[in-house]
Amino acid sequence: MPSQTPAAEAAIERLVNHGLRNFWYPIAPSWMVHRAPVGLTRLSERIVVWRDAQGTAHALEDRCPHRGARLSLGWNLGDRIACWYHGVETAADGTVARVPAAATSALEGQRCVKSYPCVERNGAIFAWFGDARHPEPARLDLPEELASSEWSSFLCTAHWRCHYGYAIDNVMDPMHGAYLHAISHSMARGDKSAVMRIAGTPTGLMFEKVAQRDVWRFLYRTRLEGLHWDVLEQDRMVLESMAADARDHELLYQHDSGLSRVRRVLRHKAEAQIAALASAGARDEVPAE
Repeated sequence: MPSQTPAAEAAIERLVNHGLRNFWYPIAPSWMVHRAPVGLTRLSERIVVWRDAQGTAHALEDRCPHRGARLSLGWNLGDRIACWYHGVETAADGTVARVPAAATSALEGQRCVKSYPCVERNGAIFAWFGDARHPEPARLDLPEELASSEWSSFLCTAHWRCHYGYAIDNVMDPMHGAYLHAISHSMARGDKSAVMRIAGTPTGLMFEKVAQRDVWRFLYRTRLEGLHWDVLEQDRMVLESMAADARDHELLYQHDSGLSRVRRVLRHKAEAQIAALASAGARDEVPAE
């Protein structure tokens, strides 16, 4: 395979670091968004989320097209948001609906703010992050663990101040539970070594200890749910304390095959997305570092 140019390599690295495009991402649990606008940062993009009179969630770039104030500080007018700074009203599709301070304004009717297609499923609000070639969303097909009522009650939200890649690596690393969670995790009293396997799924892969998945699902409601928040807090403490360049100094071994596989998948998808944008002459829309 030919090596990438420095510019392409930087674009690929930036895309992996900020998050691949052309996917649905869960941006907030349903309970977080009520009538008042909520400001979020997802995939390095500032977003405002709110509900209209019917309870439908909408998401826009969190920027007033007039002077750049955050729309999340403004008022929910149902199908639009009014900026707190000068009252400029922006509709859910990103169009300036009204400039109340002026009798007439060239801004009105212009689509000036990025809009994010939204879908709400099983207690979570999902937004579509498309690139220049894919502004319209694909169908949202959830895996069994999110689509089935048997699993959906497991949904939880925690804020970690670390690179999202560390969080993904943590999920792909079942063996840390026997050490980091030695007190709070019920599995910790078992073997501190295990046989790991990678199993393909219709939407990706599953990396797990052999014969543990069904046991964990059974025990979650009966014993583990109360301990789960302790586990998340322990993960947060370790990941937030890691250096930003920790991945550059790793020495991995057998049990790290899951996270290595996911990293390769992300890299290959980023390469394909950057190449497709370049061949179409589309501008790279990933935020700069």
